Amino acid sequence: DGGGFFSCFVSPEGELLTCGDDHAGLLEVDGAERPSGLLGQGGGEPQVWVPTPVKPLQGACVHAVACGEQHTLALTAAGAVYSFGGGRRGALGHGGTSDVLSPRRIDGLASVRAASVAAGAYHSLVVSRDGGLFTFGADEHGQLGRGEDAGGGRPDGSSAGSGAARRLTPARVALAGGLAGGKVASAAGGRSHSLAVLRGGRLLAFGCGEAGRLGLGDQRDRTTPSSVPLGEAVAMAAAGGAHSLATTAGGRVYAFGDGRQGQLGVEPPGHATAMSATGHRCCVLPAWVEALAAISPRAVACGGDFSLVVAHDGSLYSFGANSFGQLGLGCAPD
Repeated sequence: DGGGFFSCFVSPEGELLTCGDDHAGLLEVDGAERPSGLLGQGGGEPQVWVPTPVKPLQGACVHAVACGEQHTLALTAAGAVYSFGGGRRGALGHGGTSDVLSPRRIDGLASVRAASVAAGAYHSLVVSRDGGLFTFGADEHGQLGRGEDAGGGRPDGSSAGSGAARRLTPARVALAGGLAGGKVASAAGGRSHSLAVLRGGRLLAFGCGEAGRLGLGDQRDRTTPSSVPLGEAVAMAAAGGAHSLATTAGGRVYAFGDGRQGQLGVEPPGHATAMSATGHRCCVLPAWVEALAAISPRAVACGGDFSLVVAHDGSLYSFGANSFGQLGLGCAPD
C-alpha cells in the first residue's frame, strides 16, 4: 500500500518493509526537519530508497497493511493492530496527536482480534473477526460513523464540519435501525468518507457526501452508516479522494462520485447525476461500468482521482487522472 510520500510492502513470509520520505510534508523544528515516523524505521534516515524491513515488527508475522496520507496500520496474523507515522487528527489511535516513529500496538484494540484494516487520509478503520467495526481519527464529515451526541457534537466536544472533529482512540461503530445486528466483512477509507461491506453483501457509506461519493442519491454528509441502494450483493469496495468503486458477487463493477478525471470509467445515466458544489456533474448513485462487463473482477483500488481493477485472469485495468503516469499506460497524458 502507499501513502503520500511512502510505500509499505508485506512479504510472503509476513515481513513488513517500507521506503520513501520520512520527513514529507512536516514542519521544521529549530530550523531542521523532524522525522515523522512515516516509515516506522525510528526516524533515523530522512529518505529510504529501497524497501527496508521494519525491525520492531520482525517476527510478528504481519498479515496486512493500510496507509493513509501520513500514517500506517499494520495487522498481524494473530489479530493485533499496530500504527506508526503522523498522529494528526488522532489517526494512530493512541489517545493523542503526536507522531510515532516506530510501530506501537494500539492499546484500545488490545482485546480485539482484528480481521482487516483500512485507512483514509487521516482516519482509520479496523474490522474485527466477530464482524465489528472500530474507527478513530478525523471525523469532520462523520467518516467515523459515530453519529452526533445529544448536544450535536463529537466525542471530544467539537462539532461536525468544524475541521477539528476527531476521535483519538478506537470506538466501535453501532449499526442501528434495519442495520442492527449486521456483521462487517470489510471496510475502506477515502479522503473524508468511508465504506463498509456487511456479510451478506450490503454496502454501507458514511462521511462526506460531496460529489455523490457515498452513492446515496444526494450530496449530504452522513454521520452514521447508511445503506447504498445498489440492488446486488457487494463483494468488495474501495474509496478514493471523492469517488468510490464496488464489485458485486455477480462480477459487475459499479462507480459513483466525482468523475471529472474519468475515474468512474462510465458516463452515468441522467437520473444518477447532479450538479456539485463546484459546478460540475457528478454521479450520486452507483453506475455500472459497462466497459468492464466482460471481465470478472478480483480486486479494486482507488487513488485520489484514478481507479484500478484487477481481473481474475490477472489483467489490470486503469482509468482516471494520468498527469504523472499513475495509470501505467506507458504514454503521456492527453
